Amino acid sequence: MVTVGIVFPGGSVQYSVNNEPSGGDTAAVAARPAVLNGMEIKQLRQFLAILRTGSFSRAAVTLGVAQPLLSRQIRSLEEELGTELLYRNGRGVVLTEAGRLLQQHAESIVNSVADAESSIKSLALTPCGEVVLGLPPMIGASLTVPVVESFRKSYPNVNLRIAEAFSGYILEWLTSARLDVAIIYNVAQSAFLSVEPLVEEDLCLVAANRLELPITGVEVRVAELANIPLILPNGLRKLVDGHLARIGAVPRIAFEVDGLSALLRLTEHGLAATIMSGSMARQYRAEARLQVFSIVDPPMRDQLHLATSTQRPAIPVTRALARVVRTEVRALASIKHWTWLPPQGEEPYEA
Repeated sequence: MVTVGIVFPGGSVQYSVNNEPSGGDTAAVAARPAVLNGMEIKQLRQFLAILRTGSFSRAAVTLGVAQPLLSRQIRSLEEELGTELLYRNGRGVVLTEAGRLLQQHAESIVNSVADAESSIKSLALTPCGEVVLGLPPMIGASLTVPVVESFRKSYPNVNLRIAEAFSGYILEWLTSARLDVAIIYNVAQSAFLSVEPLVEEDLCLVAANRLELPITGVEVRVAELANIPLILPNGLRKLVDGHLARIGAVPRIAFEVDGLSALLRLTEHGLAATIMSGSMARQYRAEARLQVFSIVDPPMRDQLHLATSTQRPAIPVTRALARVVRTEVRALASIKHWTWLPPQGEEPYEA
């Protein structure tokens, strides 16, 4: 809120310009009339147009309004200020002392409003500031580079920060408004989160090549997982617990590890097996680093969600980042053999 005082002969006028749209909505600036304690920006622009053109008739043509309406607006402005602003004569108009004083302030006010409108429109066209994206490491390995490259190309003035952690930590950071946008596994809509499912992916059991497991073939049934010592992050453990609970079993948890590098080192050392996304498991099998088993009867699947915090304002740059993430995940779906989950009303398909 900016308050300005103008002293006129015989008195003074104070007016305020509210340049802070409520709720961060920049559209409110254009939608709400700019009022200066009775005066409007429109009246000041009309007043200045009369001075530029030298007459009411020419100003009316320039502004595209009827001359009687323009005369009433200036008369209303004079009544608000309690003094005459213009003398009319045969050659046009002449400023009074009060008119010359108003001219100085009116030009400053109108230019300031024009600058504000331009800045706000530029912000909408060219976002700036900072936005924070949370990614779990198993998806971050594939998604970080394409998201950063695409976002930086489209929004060079925005600082994008990446926070990588397992889904449990991502969820905590989202609900505490430390992240703007995140990719997260198996999360439900809540008062703190807006959630959109993106893809589903089969999970696989993986183990060191030298680790002997009670498995025949390249598949493992969910019931058999209860007999295999596992290393799991907290978020994935909840998923495994749920699957085994449905058949009256519990998993054998050797370690809970919430760090991808530590989890892989322990697994490759042969201390226990783990469960990971099919795309990552296939990569390790191709590198001959781990043995891989498909989980069947029933298949165990992870669902990947795009989530935004409802505790942070949904500014244009946040929506832009969400669009980029959605686009890049869809582009990866065919490469990673994910099942794309389209918006409600469309059929999912195997990419």
